[in-house]
Amino acid sequence: MDLPEWIRHLTYHPVPVKVARLLRINRFLRNLYCRVAWSKGNKKSLSFGKNNAQFYVNSPLELRILEAVLEKGIGEHFVLEKLLQALLQGDVAYDIGASLGTHTIFMAKMVGEKGTIIAFEPEAESYETLKANISLNGLKNVLPINSALGDCFKEARLYSYGGGFGSFNLAGYGEVNRGENIEIVPGDHLVQIKKLPRPKVVKIDVEGYEFSVIRGLQKTLSDRTCQMVCCEVHPHMLPKEINAQMVIKLLKSYGFGQIEDHPRGETSHLFCYKG
Repeated sequence: MDLPEWIRHLTYHPVPVKVARLLRINRFLRNLYCRVAWSKGNKKSLSFGKNNAQFYVNSPLELRILEAVLEKGIGEHFVLEKLLQALLQGDVAYDIGASLGTHTIFMAKMVGEKGTIIAFEPEAESYETLKANISLNGLKNVLPINSALGDCFKEARLYSYGGGFGSFNLAGYGEVNRGENIEIVPGDHLVQIKKLPRPKVVKIDVEGYEFSVIRGLQKTLSDRTCQMVCCEVHPHMLPKEINAQMVIKLLKSYGFGQIEDHPRGETSHLFCYKG
């Protein structure tokens, strides 16, 4: 194992991660690995199961985002694995908070040419990289949409708080990202006006804005076609009047009777099923 690989492994392995957090050097290790391993203009090849994909890597931060799916059994690898297990050829899925497209690309390969992935990403640079990665993989079954979903029509500021992953959010957490204004649209409205196919699977990763996104997708998620929702909940970023239990209760009201809660550091992944 070479030095970059060793550092990367340390930044994901549960025991070193716990120690690094206690010593407050976890972000330092992540940044160190990214700077050692990244070189400008690179393309990164990732394999997941039987599928291979390529991604543009324009910064050390993007390298970190992409490699979050590599460590088996934890984090984004676990999320993507669960998503792919729920999808078959010809299925439709929504990726809300698609970022650079790691989940989008592999889900698109899973559902095949007869399936469809709708990828929502409001942040301008991430959206451009998402489109580039879709093209790089020659995918014709992905529809990228440069929109932020919520439960009402309004304009908001997009914030960036880094966190080792370059996460962008509408929850007012962190620094304003270049003063960028974002139009928020109720998900059900967007589904209707764009005549989007109803999804079987929906993945939601919106950094503290999940309650509003779910509430704005009431009709879509309540539809019997939708059988699974994967939602990352960020309790410390939710509005003061909202908590994680309210997110779960809302999903249950849409018919998701079986909910698995998988804690992950300060966040939690909910895997919600009907039936």
